Order: sequence, then structure tokens, then C-alpha cells
Amino acid sequence: MKKNIIKAAILLSALGLGACQPATLYNWGDYDSTMLAYYKDASKIDAFEAELFALIQQSETSDKRLAPGIFAEYGFLQMQKGDNKSAVKFFELEKKNWPESKILMETMIRAAGGSDSDKKEAKTQGNQTNES
Repeated sequence: MKKNIIKAAILLSALGLGACQPATLYNWGDYDSTMLAYYKDASKIDAFEAELFALIQQSETSDKRLAPGIFAEYGFLQMQKGDNKSAVKFFELEKKNWPESKILMETMIRAAGGSDSDKKEAKTQGNQTNES
């Protein structure tokens, strides 16, 4: 009887541990492998861009939050392609979803041409600096 209890406990433990899967807070999708492939071979930029876009679309219907940096990475790709308006949109999304990225994202927004409000804010800050 004691052997059966031990066997049952071992079996339940094995099943319990086997069912454990590392939980992640964020939706990373296949980001790491496509990013690595792109960094190794820049010609794979289309696959990387498609993966980022798919992650962004999935995030709209997923319970998991989009991983930090995904909006910014996609925005940067858009900026490299010359689509600065789209880049600003994704930099703004990164800033909204990850407030700790505010300073970097505002810098990227200005680099991409920024919005009128960003330009006004920068001008106001510049005037305050000049007055000091």
C-alpha cells in the first residue's frame, strides 16, 4: 500500500511539473529569433518587420501585453524606410505603453520630424533655456 502511495505521489509530481510552463508577462512572439536572424543577415529585414507587425496586431486581441520595445523597434524600421509619420505613431505608442521610455521616444520623435506639439514644446524649452 505504501509503495502505491509513493508511486502515485511521484506520478502526480511528474505530471504537475510537466504541465508547468514558464509564464511570461509579455507577448514576445518569435521576436528574438527573427531579430537575431535580421542582425546576422540584414536582407531578412522583411521577415523581421512582418514579425513585429504581427506581434502588434496580436497584442490588440491578446491578454498579454506587448513586450517593451516592440513599438519602438517597428517605428525605427519605419523611420529607416523613410515613413517618418508612421514612425512617430509607433514611437508615441511606445511612450504611452512604457512611460519609462519617454525621454528616448521623444528624442526619436524629434529625429523623425515629430509632431507640431513636440516642436512647440521643444521651442518653449529652448526659449526657457535662453532666458536663463
